Amino acid sequence: MNKKDNLQKRLHKAEEIVQLYKSLDYAAIVRHESAAVAGLREVLRVIRPPSAQPRDELSNYAGVEVAPKGAMHDVGSAERRRAYVEALSVAGLGQRLGRVYSSTAETRVVAFRDVPHRIGLPDFQLVVAADYSPQAGYHGIFVNAQEVVSCLLAAPGEQPWQTRERHRFASVQQMVEMVGLLSAGFPVE
Repeated sequence: MNKKDNLQKRLHKAEEIVQLYKSLDYAAIVRHESAAVAGLREVLRVIRPPSAQPRDELSNYAGVEVAPKGAMHDVGSAERRRAYVEALSVAGLGQRLGRVYSSTAETRVVAFRDVPHRIGLPDFQLVVAADYSPQAGYHGIFVNAQEVVSCLLAAPGEQPWQTRERHRFASVQQMVEMVGLLSAGFPVE
């Protein structure tokens, strides 16, 4: 097969993948509707070679890390979390959900489930990876119903997470702005 044929074949495959992704109902996936999630599973099965190992579990498809100890105890909190995920995704932060910045990782971002521990963290509904860390280790922006909290875990991670900044918000838009500012290291006023 010559280079032109190989390129054509790859372009055709890319077009097929784009069409598969366009067929997904992302709003229904975020609402955890079983038919939409099943569609996502099928798309992933089709595009992933049988020998490929997934980087992340599909159960983490929305990139949201739920706080331990039943923080999601009411229906309103599930709706709030969905609104947060949607707003952060629209703001271009969707790829960072469920992740933290890591100064030691080659890609500089790791799944939150891979951090050494959660000692010292506030209750939270989701975590967003920051753009950087002011010291060696991990840096995440944690969001709950009322505040945005910037927390650090110094390498090698044997001590508790340290709260760097904590700010209350009054609206989803204000929360998104704070997450963006804190993740980039700008002051929140």
